Amino acid sequence: MLDRTAAPEFHIPTRTDLKHVTSSTLDNGIQFHELILGDQEVCRIEIVLRSGNWFEEKEGVSYFTTKMLLEGTEKLSGRQIADKLDYYGAYWEATSGMDFVTLTVYSLTKYLEEVVPFFLSVVVDASFPEKELETIKKVRIQQIRVNKQKTSALASSGLRHLLFGQSHPYGKELSEEEVGKVTSADLKEYHKNRLWGQAEVFVSGKLSSEELSKLKGFFGDFPSRAVSLPNYPVVTAPAVREILPVNESVQASLRLGKTAHDKHHPDHYHLMLLNEVFGGYFGSRLMKNIREDKGYTYGIYSSLSYLQNAAFWVVGTDVKREVAIASIDEILKEMRLLRTEPVPSEELETVKNYMIGTFLSSISTSFSLMDKFRSIHFAGLDYEYYNRLLTSIRTATSEDLLRVANDSFKEEDWLQVVAGGI
Repeated sequence: MLDRTAAPEFHIPTRTDLKHVTSSTLDNGIQFHELILGDQEVCRIEIVLRSGNWFEEKEGVSYFTTKMLLEGTEKLSGRQIADKLDYYGAYWEATSGMDFVTLTVYSLTKYLEEVVPFFLSVVVDASFPEKELETIKKVRIQQIRVNKQKTSALASSGLRHLLFGQSHPYGKELSEEEVGKVTSADLKEYHKNRLWGQAEVFVSGKLSSEELSKLKGFFGDFPSRAVSLPNYPVVTAPAVREILPVNESVQASLRLGKTAHDKHHPDHYHLMLLNEVFGGYFGSRLMKNIREDKGYTYGIYSSLSYLQNAAFWVVGTDVKREVAIASIDEILKEMRLLRTEPVPSEELETVKNYMIGTFLSSISTSFSLMDKFRSIHFAGLDYEYYNRLLTSIRTATSEDLLRVANDSFKEEDWLQVVAGGI
């Protein structure tokens, strides 16, 4: 009989044993990835296209093409499209990012035959009506104007400008003037010639083999084109503190950042652990110092961000303008401490357990397992990445973190942005 007075045995796994995704290539060259798992009669279909900001020749066309995909065809209005998807309880979203455009539809499995062919026909036959485009452009211009008064948005975009250069896809920011120049003809050209770059399909959820076979058939005529990767030089600014004033702002948003190693680098796993100690979770060094001890902020974080063609490290927080410089000084102080003093074993063990527990809790559904696969797939890695991650976290020592901290926490390498005022 289960003894409920005793805590369960504590066990840290040595391997992940994730259920693997099955991949195949359809007759039209589209890569099709499937993960059939779950108890609920629901599935998610994601279409990932290499046609984000990196591939556009005119600013904003990737974003607006994506936003307009369900706004109407020659035969159906946006309202009619939305009503039909709602009728079947389906939900869709489209995102245009730095590297990819992702089209996602969630559907009850029993309605796949109605939902998926309809969804695909709508996005392929999108007509980009002028009236709807003007409405979406007005909304985007309003968002830009609001962001110009938001210190957090200014600080984040300012840091990317410094890291990559203002003409680089990762450093650029869409302006009101550029929005005004986007036309329906631009979107039609992008939709026809560039949107369908090297399409890949990711399917997760509960499906029968018959339903899966039908689903593959729906993509038999879906467009997909080979793409060439444009080359953009990175122009990182020298170490600098940039002040972006905002009139009458009582708040200052701080962003500190530097370029980082990609996931293939041998120090990658130790960097992830170091980041967690530094500012990656609620019990981190930065939270204890700047939130709990100094009371300068409600929250502060550090994170490693991985794009398709770059990686960077960022520290972010919002503080009163009077303590902006003092907060930066404390952030740099925590970097110095991690460079010069080994992380105590108890603290290191706590962070290790937190990271492993967080990882294990993030692989509980077919959707999250597919997200894990996508992350390694587009990075050119395999499932052993996650086993190496667990092993590296479990076996890392304070000396390992001291070594990578001395490489990564050189103050002169970190760019600083203060938006709001000091």
